[in-house]
Amino acid sequence: MLHILTPLFRYPKSERLSRMMQAYVHLYRLVDGYLFEKYVDFIDYYGEVTPDEREQILLQLEQHKGGFMIREYLMGEGKKIGLKEGEKIGVKKGEKIGVKKGKVEITLKQLNLKFRDAAQPYESRVRESSVEELDRIAERLLYAKTIEAVFP
Repeated sequence: MLHILTPLFRYPKSERLSRMMQAYVHLYRLVDGYLFEKYVDFIDYYGEVTPDEREQILLQLEQHKGGFMIREYLMGEGKKIGLKEGEKIGVKKGEKIGVKKGKVEITLKQLNLKFRDAAQPYESRVRESSVEELDRIAERLLYAKTIEAVFP
């Protein structure tokens, strides 16, 4: 356990990375994958490991006997985290697209119900509008007597 906790002690910068790598190696030998990931996070957090230091540690692990497997494991975990973050971004973008499509469809429907054939020439303008502009169009649509008043 001492090897795992050594990164928490303040070592000179010249020794810091090798001590961190040793902690990873010893930890990998002691625990299964789930606990390894958890304790590595513990080491990184309390050892105040920067992303650059983490990358240097991973590169050093490649050259250490048995370190390749640890490096691959840690990189695999990084990829999982990256995929989750990418998925979140994709969901947010999808939600924005969905909101815009919904606003476009309801605006077109209301225009067609209120102004019938006169709305047709404005369809492309509605489809190209931003969400904010669609909101302004919807507000003007409520009170407009003519379609020209909706699209000044």
